[in-house]
Amino acid sequence: TSGWYGRPAQPNTYGNLMYIVFRNDVFPTMKGIVAEVKLPPGFTSSINNESSVKVPATSSLPQIPATSSMPKTITEILKELPSQTPQNIGKGDLLYFVIPINVLNVDPGNYSAFVEISFLDQWGDLRNYSLKVPINIIGSTYLIHVWSDDILNFNNSRTLVMRVKVLNEGTAPVHNVYLALYSPSQYYVLLPKSNPMYLGTLQPNKVRIINVTVYYNPIASPQLPTPITYGNVPFLTGIIYTDPLGNLHTVNASFTVSIQPFIKLILQDITVKRESNEVSVSATITNLGNAQAQRITAKLEVGNHSGPEEFIGDLDPSSQTSFSVTINCSETTHIATLIINYRNPYNEPEIMKYSISLPKYQPTTTIPQTTGKPGLDIYRLSIAIAVIGFLVIAGILIYYHLKKHPIQTGGM
Repeated sequence: TSGWYGRPAQPNTYGNLMYIVFRNDVFPTMKGIVAEVKLPPGFTSSINNESSVKVPATSSLPQIPATSSMPKTITEILKELPSQTPQNIGKGDLLYFVIPINVLNVDPGNYSAFVEISFLDQWGDLRNYSLKVPINIIGSTYLIHVWSDDILNFNNSRTLVMRVKVLNEGTAPVHNVYLALYSPSQYYVLLPKSNPMYLGTLQPNKVRIINVTVYYNPIASPQLPTPITYGNVPFLTGIIYTDPLGNLHTVNASFTVSIQPFIKLILQDITVKRESNEVSVSATITNLGNAQAQRITAKLEVGNHSGPEEFIGDLDPSSQTSFSVTINCSETTHIATLIINYRNPYNEPEIMKYSISLPKYQPTTTIPQTTGKPGLDIYRLSIAIAVIGFLVIAGILIYYHLKKHPIQTGGM
């Protein structure tokens, strides 16, 4: 019989350990046993990189561990093999040959190798025994990959459903898969609702999506005196699965998810002033979130026209500040858009838009001061001169009249 040690071989892999087991049913004793193995096309030996290789026999195989977090190297496995060829193999005893094989670009399927065993029998005669050995390429798995693309936003809830993706990167299914998620000892920010999870069978190169409910933990710990409100949080994963040969494997891995920073900006005390073609808007902006809004700017837009951008600065959580922006627009405009731009702690741009109603323009009416017209002043002056002249002439005439005819005053 023949098979694969540790894990099954798959195309385009190197150093796969194939074992061949024989039982001596004919000869009373066998000494100096050597096997020459001729591999089919697409297979080479890792010992000499050729399709033909000679290997000595061993009396046993190294024990296959029940579980292994990482596959052993060829050197580690070969060290566990008996270092010397057995001196005598009696009738009914087993012979073992271990051959490291490179499986090149071949399709999964059944292949055959030709093995010629040479040895010395009980009389010291050299014997050769040839047979055909099956090589079955059933496939295996390179890696069980676990990750999540979700950005977790705990703005309105203490729990979220995180979509965890699991991928069997290989050429054969794995069975009885268990998945456990847990946080490192210094990070208890995200906690899965339950562990472990049974996934059953994972087909090769197909992404399985697992919905995992996680809790957000804002409580500080000795390892984290200040609770993490946003950032990248690691997850550790433990995976247990059975390969197509029935061997049990464990794999530890990790991935990272991002917690979205919570920034909530609100506007208060909005005041709008309008003078002719200029509109001015002033307001108070408050950050009700738990993360800093950075590099805040504000501007007004009317149609395709934008006003000057005003820099406000950074705004910490539970803080507020005031600002004012202006824009020139026509007197018939009634709606303007207030645009607030800022960046979150990941340096990602965020934008907020508010619709502002503009008051109707009311022009100020002023009564102009009237000044006398030159013609009117001359007319009035002429009248005054005529009156004065008339009075003078009348006075003169009365004077001469009285002079010629004095008033007689007499007594008796």
